[in-house]
Amino acid sequence: MLTNWYIKNIIIPNFVKYDNPGFVIIEQNTKSGNIYQRDIFLSEELLSRLETEITATYGEKGKVFLYKIGKNFGWDYGKAFKIPTLKTSKVGDVKQAAIFLSKFIGGMWAQRSDIIKLDMENNYFEITFEDYVVCRHNGLGYLLNSGSICGLWAWMLGDFNLEGVQTKCQGRKDSECKTICAPLTTLSKISNESYMMPDLIETNSLSEDYRIYNKIRPPMFSTSTVKELITSNVLTYKNGIVEYHDERYLPMRIEFLFLLESQIGYLQDGDKFLFQVAFDVGTRIAKKEKYMSTKFISDFMSFQGWGDMLITTDLSRISIQYYPWHELYAKTKKDVFLGLLSAFISVYKNKRITVEIKDEDLKKGFVSMNFIIKEQS
Repeated sequence: MLTNWYIKNIIIPNFVKYDNPGFVIIEQNTKSGNIYQRDIFLSEELLSRLETEITATYGEKGKVFLYKIGKNFGWDYGKAFKIPTLKTSKVGDVKQAAIFLSKFIGGMWAQRSDIIKLDMENNYFEITFEDYVVCRHNGLGYLLNSGSICGLWAWMLGDFNLEGVQTKCQGRKDSECKTICAPLTTLSKISNESYMMPDLIETNSLSEDYRIYNKIRPPMFSTSTVKELITSNVLTYKNGIVEYHDERYLPMRIEFLFLLESQIGYLQDGDKFLFQVAFDVGTRIAKKEKYMSTKFISDFMSFQGWGDMLITTDLSRISIQYYPWHELYAKTKKDVFLGLLSAFISVYKNKRITVEIKDEDLKKGFVSMNFIIKEQS
Protein backbone atom coordinates (compact mmCIF):
# COMPACT_ATOMS: atom_id res chain seq x y z
CA MET A 1 0.00 0.00 0.00
CA LEU A 2 2.87 2.40 0.79
CA THR A 3 4.37 1.80 -2.68
CA ASN A 4 1.03 2.55 -4.35
CA TRP A 5 0.63 5.74 -2.33
CA TYR A 6 4.14 6.89 -3.18
CA ILE A 7 3.65 6.29 -6.90
CA LYS A 8 0.24 7.97 -7.06
CA ASN A 9 1.11 10.95 -4.88
CA ILE A 10 4.83 11.56 -5.40
CA ILE A 11 6.11 10.01 -8.62
CA ILE A 12 3.16 10.54 -10.99
CA PRO A 13 2.53 14.22 -10.07
CA ASN A 14 6.19 14.96 -10.85
CA PHE A 15 6.31 12.74 -13.93
CA VAL A 16 4.40 14.99 -16.34
CA LYS A 17 4.94 18.75 -16.63
CA TYR A 18 1.58 20.51 -16.59
CA ASP A 19 2.63 24.17 -16.61
CA ASN A 20 3.33 25.07 -20.26
CA PRO A 21 0.43 26.19 -22.52
CA GLY A 22 0.10 23.91 -25.52
CA PHE A 23 2.57 21.33 -24.22
CA VAL A 24 2.35 18.28 -21.98
CA ILE A 25 5.93 17.19 -21.39
CA ILE A 26 7.72 14.36 -19.60
CA GLU A 27 11.32 15.14 -18.75
CA GLN A 28 13.49 12.96 -16.56
CA ASN A 29 17.12 12.45 -15.74
CA THR A 30 17.88 8.74 -15.58
CA LYS A 31 20.96 6.56 -15.31
CA SER A 32 20.92 6.38 -19.10
CA GLY A 33 20.72 10.17 -19.53
CA ASN A 34 18.06 12.83 -19.98
CA ILE A 35 14.69 11.77 -21.40
CA TYR A 36 12.35 14.26 -23.08
CA GLN A 37 8.95 13.05 -24.27
CA ARG A 38 5.76 14.80 -25.37
CA ASP A 39 2.23 13.75 -24.41
CA ILE A 40 -1.29 14.73 -25.35
CA PHE A 41 -4.37 14.32 -23.18
CA LEU A 42 -7.01 12.08 -24.74
CA SER A 43 -10.35 11.40 -23.12
CA GLU A 44 -10.99 7.89 -21.89
CA GLU A 45 -14.30 8.09 -23.74
CA LEU A 46 -12.48 8.62 -27.05
CA LEU A 47 -10.31 5.53 -26.55
CA SER A 48 -13.24 3.46 -25.33
CA ARG A 49 -15.46 4.38 -28.26
CA LEU A 50 -12.61 3.87 -30.70
CA GLU A 51 -12.14 0.27 -29.54
CA THR A 52 -15.86 -0.42 -29.36
CA GLU A 53 -16.70 0.95 -32.79
CA ILE A 54 -13.67 -0.50 -34.57
CA THR A 55 -14.41 -4.00 -33.26
CA ALA A 56 -18.12 -3.62 -34.09
CA THR A 57 -17.43 -2.35 -37.62
CA TYR A 58 -14.38 -4.36 -38.66
CA GLY A 59 -14.75 -7.49 -36.53
CA GLU A 60 -11.68 -9.70 -36.13
CA LYS A 61 -9.60 -7.50 -38.42
CA GLY A 62 -10.39 -4.56 -36.18
CA LYS A 63 -9.30 -6.43 -33.05
CA VAL A 64 -5.99 -7.37 -34.67
CA PHE A 65 -5.47 -3.74 -35.72
CA LEU A 66 -6.07 -2.42 -32.20
CA TYR A 67 -3.76 -5.04 -30.71
CA LYS A 68 -1.08 -4.13 -33.26
CA ILE A 69 -1.20 -0.45 -32.27
CA GLY A 70 -1.13 -1.30 -28.57
CA LYS A 71 1.77 -3.73 -28.89
CA ASN A 72 3.92 -1.31 -30.87
CA PHE A 73 3.04 1.49 -28.45
CA GLY A 74 4.22 -0.64 -25.52
CA TRP A 75 7.46 -1.55 -27.32
CA ASP A 76 8.15 2.09 -28.22
CA TYR A 77 7.35 3.13 -24.64
CA GLY A 78 10.10 0.84 -23.38
CA LYS A 79 12.52 2.14 -25.97
CA ALA A 80 11.73 5.83 -25.38
CA PHE A 81 12.27 5.58 -21.63
CA LYS A 82 15.38 3.42 -21.99
CA ILE A 83 13.86 0.69 -19.86
CA PRO A 84 16.34 -2.15 -19.17
CA THR A 85 16.26 -5.19 -21.43
CA LEU A 86 17.84 -8.62 -21.17
CA LYS A 87 20.11 -7.59 -24.06
CA THR A 88 21.59 -4.67 -22.12
CA SER A 89 21.12 -5.43 -18.42
CA LYS A 90 21.31 -8.15 -15.81
CA VAL A 91 18.29 -10.39 -15.23
CA GLY A 92 17.84 -9.01 -11.71
CA ASP A 93 17.76 -5.41 -12.98
CA VAL A 94 15.15 -6.24 -15.62
CA LYS A 95 13.05 -8.07 -13.05
CA GLN A 96 13.15 -5.11 -10.67
CA ALA A 97 12.19 -2.79 -13.53
CA ALA A 98 9.23 -5.04 -14.38
CA ILE A 99 8.04 -4.94 -10.76
CA PHE A 100 8.32 -1.14 -10.60
CA LEU A 101 6.62 -0.64 -13.98
CA SER A 102 3.71 -2.86 -12.92
CA LYS A 103 3.11 -0.56 -9.96
CA PHE A 104 3.61 2.55 -12.05
CA ILE A 105 1.12 1.43 -14.71
CA GLY A 106 -1.26 0.45 -11.94
CA GLY A 107 -0.86 3.92 -10.45
CA MET A 108 -1.38 5.70 -13.77
CA TRP A 109 -4.18 3.62 -15.24
CA ALA A 110 -5.76 1.57 -12.46
CA GLN A 111 -6.66 1.53 -8.78
CA ARG A 112 -4.46 -1.48 -8.08
CA SER A 113 -2.03 -3.84 -9.80
CA ASP A 114 -0.56 -7.16 -8.62
CA ILE A 115 1.98 -9.35 -10.38
CA ILE A 116 0.75 -12.93 -10.15
CA LYS A 117 3.71 -14.58 -11.86
CA LEU A 118 6.99 -13.31 -13.28
CA ASP A 119 8.99 -16.13 -14.89
CA MET A 120 11.77 -14.67 -17.00
CA GLU A 121 13.23 -18.06 -17.84
CA ASN A 122 10.02 -19.01 -19.68
CA ASN A 123 9.19 -15.44 -20.84
CA TYR A 124 5.96 -15.54 -18.82
CA PHE A 125 4.29 -12.56 -17.14
CA GLU A 126 0.88 -12.46 -15.45
CA ILE A 127 -0.66 -9.38 -13.83
CA THR A 128 -4.06 -8.34 -12.46
CA PHE A 129 -5.62 -4.90 -12.19
CA GLU A 130 -8.54 -3.26 -10.48
CA ASP A 131 -10.49 -0.56 -12.35
CA TYR A 132 -8.17 -0.45 -15.38
CA VAL A 133 -8.78 2.40 -17.82
CA VAL A 134 -10.85 1.99 -20.99
CA CYS A 135 -11.56 -1.75 -20.72
CA ARG A 136 -13.50 -1.12 -17.51
CA HIS A 137 -16.08 0.55 -19.79
CA ASN A 138 -16.02 -1.56 -22.94
CA GLY A 139 -14.63 -4.94 -21.86
CA LEU A 140 -12.05 -4.95 -24.68
CA GLY A 141 -8.60 -3.60 -23.77
CA TYR A 142 -6.65 -4.35 -26.95
CA LEU A 143 -4.92 -0.96 -27.01
CA LEU A 144 -3.81 -0.25 -23.45
CA ASN A 145 -4.08 -3.64 -21.80
CA SER A 146 -3.17 -6.79 -23.73
CA GLY A 147 -1.46 -4.85 -26.52
CA SER A 148 0.61 -2.24 -24.68
CA ILE A 149 1.51 -4.45 -21.70
CA CYS A 150 2.65 -7.19 -24.06
CA GLY A 151 4.71 -4.70 -26.09
CA LEU A 152 6.46 -3.43 -22.98
CA TRP A 153 7.16 -6.98 -21.75
CA ALA A 154 8.47 -7.90 -25.20
CA TRP A 155 10.81 -4.88 -25.13
CA MET A 156 12.22 -5.85 -21.75
CA LEU A 157 12.90 -9.41 -22.88
CA GLY A 158 14.17 -8.26 -26.27
CA ASP A 159 11.72 -10.42 -28.20
CA PHE A 160 8.90 -8.79 -30.19
CA ASN A 161 7.44 -12.23 -30.94
CA LEU A 162 6.05 -12.51 -27.41
CA GLU A 163 2.29 -11.93 -27.27
CA GLY A 164 -0.38 -10.94 -24.74
CA VAL A 165 -3.99 -11.69 -23.94
CA GLN A 166 -6.48 -10.33 -21.43
CA THR A 167 -8.20 -13.34 -19.90
CA LYS A 168 -10.40 -11.44 -17.42
CA CYS A 169 -11.95 -7.98 -17.50
CA GLN A 170 -14.17 -6.03 -15.14
CA GLY A 171 -15.81 -4.56 -18.22
CA ARG A 172 -16.99 -8.13 -18.91
CA LYS A 173 -18.27 -8.47 -15.32
CA ASP A 174 -15.21 -10.32 -14.02
CA SER A 175 -13.97 -9.46 -10.54
CA GLU A 176 -10.68 -8.07 -11.92
CA CYS A 177 -8.67 -7.61 -15.11
CA LYS A 178 -5.98 -10.18 -15.84
CA THR A 179 -3.36 -10.02 -18.57
CA ILE A 180 -0.89 -12.75 -19.52
CA CYS A 181 2.17 -12.22 -21.71
CA ALA A 182 4.10 -15.23 -23.01
CA PRO A 183 5.13 -17.06 -26.18
CA LEU A 184 2.17 -17.69 -28.48
CA THR A 185 2.48 -21.46 -27.99
CA THR A 186 1.78 -20.90 -24.30
CA LEU A 187 -1.04 -18.39 -24.81
CA SER A 188 -2.87 -20.52 -27.37
CA LYS A 189 -3.43 -23.12 -24.65
CA ILE A 190 -4.91 -20.45 -22.37
CA SER A 191 -7.16 -18.40 -24.67
CA ASN A 192 -8.73 -18.47 -28.13
CA GLU A 193 -8.28 -14.68 -28.32
CA SER A 194 -4.49 -14.74 -28.58
CA TYR A 195 -3.01 -13.16 -31.70
CA MET A 196 0.32 -13.37 -33.50
CA MET A 197 1.56 -9.87 -34.30
CA PRO A 198 5.10 -9.81 -35.72
CA ASP A 199 4.74 -6.37 -37.39
CA LEU A 200 7.21 -4.19 -35.53
CA ILE A 201 7.00 -0.47 -36.34
CA GLU A 202 10.35 0.73 -35.04
CA THR A 203 10.41 4.46 -34.29
CA ASN A 204 12.81 6.75 -32.49
CA SER A 205 11.58 9.44 -30.12
CA LEU A 206 15.06 9.96 -28.70
CA SER A 207 16.34 11.76 -31.80
CA GLU A 208 17.51 15.35 -31.94
CA ASP A 209 14.73 16.18 -34.43
CA TYR A 210 12.11 14.92 -31.97
CA ARG A 211 13.51 17.16 -29.23
CA ILE A 212 13.80 20.22 -31.46
CA TYR A 213 10.32 20.00 -33.01
CA ASN A 214 8.66 19.33 -29.64
CA LYS A 215 10.67 21.92 -27.71
CA ILE A 216 8.62 24.05 -25.32
CA ARG A 217 8.13 27.51 -26.81
CA PRO A 218 6.26 30.60 -25.56
CA PRO A 219 2.61 30.75 -26.70
CA MET A 220 1.05 33.66 -28.54
CA PHE A 221 -2.64 32.74 -28.35
CA SER A 222 -3.40 29.92 -25.92
CA THR A 223 -2.90 30.69 -22.26
CA SER A 224 -4.41 27.82 -20.30
CA THR A 225 -2.28 25.13 -18.71
CA VAL A 226 -3.34 21.97 -16.97
CA LYS A 227 -1.85 23.32 -13.76
CA GLU A 228 -3.89 26.55 -13.94
CA LEU A 229 -7.10 24.71 -14.77
CA ILE A 230 -6.59 22.43 -11.78
CA THR A 231 -5.88 25.39 -9.50
CA SER A 232 -9.04 27.16 -10.69
CA ASN A 233 -11.11 23.95 -10.28
CA VAL A 234 -11.95 23.71 -13.98
CA LEU A 235 -10.15 20.38 -14.00
CA THR A 236 -10.08 18.03 -11.02
CA TYR A 237 -6.90 16.21 -10.08
CA LYS A 238 -6.51 13.48 -7.50
CA ASN A 239 -4.10 10.56 -7.21
CA GLY A 240 -2.75 11.13 -10.71
CA ILE A 241 -6.23 11.28 -12.30
CA VAL A 242 -7.27 14.32 -14.37
CA GLU A 243 -11.00 14.81 -14.97
CA TYR A 244 -13.10 17.40 -16.77
CA HIS A 245 -16.88 17.40 -16.44
CA ASP A 246 -16.56 14.03 -14.65
CA GLU A 247 -14.74 12.53 -17.63
CA ARG A 248 -11.22 11.19 -17.30
CA TYR A 249 -8.35 12.38 -19.50
CA LEU A 250 -5.25 10.24 -19.99
CA PRO A 251 -1.80 11.66 -20.77
CA MET A 252 -0.74 9.59 -23.79
CA ARG A 253 2.66 9.77 -25.40
CA ILE A 254 2.39 11.13 -28.92
CA GLU A 255 3.74 7.82 -30.28
CA PHE A 256 0.29 6.38 -29.61
CA LEU A 257 -1.39 9.06 -31.73
CA PHE A 258 1.06 8.75 -34.61
CA LEU A 259 1.02 4.96 -34.61
CA LEU A 260 -2.78 5.00 -34.68
CA GLU A 261 -3.09 7.57 -37.46
CA SER A 262 -0.27 6.22 -39.62
CA GLN A 263 -1.69 2.69 -39.55
CA ILE A 264 -5.43 3.42 -39.73
CA GLY A 265 -5.34 2.86 -43.51
CA TYR A 266 -5.06 -0.86 -42.70
CA LEU A 267 -8.83 -0.64 -42.24
CA GLN A 268 -11.05 0.28 -45.17
CA ASP A 269 -11.94 3.99 -44.97
CA GLY A 270 -10.12 3.97 -41.63
CA ASP A 271 -9.16 7.65 -41.76
CA LYS A 272 -12.79 8.71 -42.26
CA PHE A 273 -13.83 6.35 -39.48
CA LEU A 274 -11.24 7.76 -37.06
CA PHE A 275 -12.26 11.32 -37.89
CA GLN A 276 -15.91 10.52 -37.21
CA VAL A 277 -15.22 8.89 -33.84
CA ALA A 278 -13.20 11.96 -32.79
CA PHE A 279 -15.97 14.22 -34.12
CA ASP A 280 -18.68 12.38 -32.16
CA VAL A 281 -16.67 12.49 -28.92
CA GLY A 282 -15.75 16.14 -29.51
CA THR A 283 -19.42 17.00 -30.00
CA ARG A 284 -20.26 15.33 -26.71
CA ILE A 285 -17.52 17.30 -24.92
CA ALA A 286 -18.52 20.62 -26.48
CA LYS A 287 -22.21 20.25 -25.67
CA LYS A 288 -21.37 20.05 -21.98
CA GLU A 289 -20.19 23.66 -22.14
CA LYS A 290 -22.69 26.31 -21.06
CA TYR A 291 -20.98 29.04 -23.07
CA MET A 292 -19.19 27.78 -26.15
CA SER A 293 -16.62 30.22 -27.51
CA THR A 294 -13.51 30.35 -29.65
CA LYS A 295 -11.50 31.08 -26.49
CA PHE A 296 -12.73 27.79 -25.01
CA ILE A 297 -11.69 25.95 -28.18
CA SER A 298 -8.22 27.49 -28.10
CA ASP A 299 -7.76 26.85 -24.38
CA PHE A 300 -9.08 23.30 -24.59
CA MET A 301 -6.67 22.41 -27.37
CA SER A 302 -3.89 24.00 -25.34
CA PHE A 303 -4.76 21.98 -22.24
CA GLN A 304 -4.72 18.76 -24.26
CA GLY A 305 -1.22 19.55 -25.52
CA TRP A 306 -1.95 20.11 -29.23
CA GLY A 307 -0.01 23.38 -29.34
CA ASP A 308 -0.78 27.10 -29.56
CA MET A 309 -4.06 27.77 -31.38
CA LEU A 310 -5.35 30.96 -32.98
CA ILE A 311 -9.06 31.00 -33.76
CA THR A 312 -10.93 34.25 -34.39
CA THR A 313 -14.57 34.68 -33.41
CA ASP A 314 -15.64 34.93 -37.07
CA LEU A 315 -13.50 31.87 -37.94
CA SER A 316 -11.69 33.84 -40.66
CA ARG A 317 -8.36 32.72 -39.20
CA ILE A 318 -7.72 29.30 -37.70
CA SER A 319 -4.18 28.13 -37.19
CA ILE A 320 -1.96 26.22 -34.79
CA GLN A 321 1.75 26.23 -34.11
CA TYR A 322 3.85 23.78 -32.12
CA TYR A 323 1.63 20.84 -33.12
CA PRO A 324 3.28 17.57 -31.94
CA TRP A 325 5.92 16.15 -34.27
CA HIS A 326 7.04 12.56 -34.72
CA GLU A 327 8.95 10.78 -37.48
CA LEU A 328 5.60 9.30 -38.60
CA TYR A 329 4.16 12.81 -39.04
CA ALA A 330 4.09 12.72 -42.85
CA LYS A 331 2.18 9.43 -42.82
CA THR A 332 -0.80 10.85 -40.88
CA LYS A 333 -3.81 12.95 -41.83
CA LYS A 334 -4.30 14.44 -38.33
CA ASP A 335 -7.72 12.74 -38.08
CA VAL A 336 -8.10 12.92 -34.29
CA PHE A 337 -7.20 16.60 -34.03
CA LEU A 338 -9.33 17.60 -37.04
CA GLY A 339 -12.27 15.53 -35.78
CA LEU A 340 -12.21 17.18 -32.36
CA LEU A 341 -11.71 20.68 -33.79
CA SER A 342 -14.48 20.21 -36.35
CA ALA A 343 -16.85 19.13 -33.59
CA PHE A 344 -16.04 22.11 -31.36
CA ILE A 345 -16.56 24.57 -34.20
CA SER A 346 -19.75 22.82 -35.30
CA VAL A 347 -21.23 23.22 -31.83
CA TYR A 348 -20.01 26.84 -31.71
CA LYS A 349 -21.76 27.63 -35.01
CA ASN A 350 -24.67 25.23 -34.45
CA LYS A 351 -24.16 23.64 -37.87
CA ARG A 352 -22.07 20.78 -39.26
CA ILE A 353 -18.61 22.09 -40.17
CA THR A 354 -15.53 20.23 -41.30
CA VAL A 355 -12.07 21.66 -40.71
CA GLU A 356 -9.38 20.87 -43.27
CA ILE A 357 -5.68 21.65 -43.46
CA LYS A 358 -5.00 24.53 -45.86
CA ASP A 359 -1.22 24.43 -45.56
CA GLU A 360 1.49 23.31 -43.15
CA ASP A 361 5.05 24.41 -42.45
CA LEU A 362 7.89 22.52 -40.76
CA LYS A 363 10.78 24.72 -41.87
CA LYS A 364 11.05 26.81 -38.69
CA GLY A 365 11.91 23.91 -36.43
CA PHE A 366 8.32 23.40 -35.33
CA VAL A 367 5.01 22.41 -36.93
CA SER A 368 2.51 25.08 -37.89
CA MET A 369 -0.74 24.65 -39.82
CA ASN A 370 -3.46 26.90 -41.23
CA PHE A 371 -6.99 25.61 -41.65
CA ILE A 372 -10.08 26.23 -43.72
CA ILE A 373 -13.66 25.31 -42.88
CA LYS A 374 -16.31 23.71 -45.03
CA GLU A 375 -19.98 23.84 -44.11
CA GLN A 376 -22.03 20.73 -44.68
CA SER A 377 -25.49 21.16 -46.21
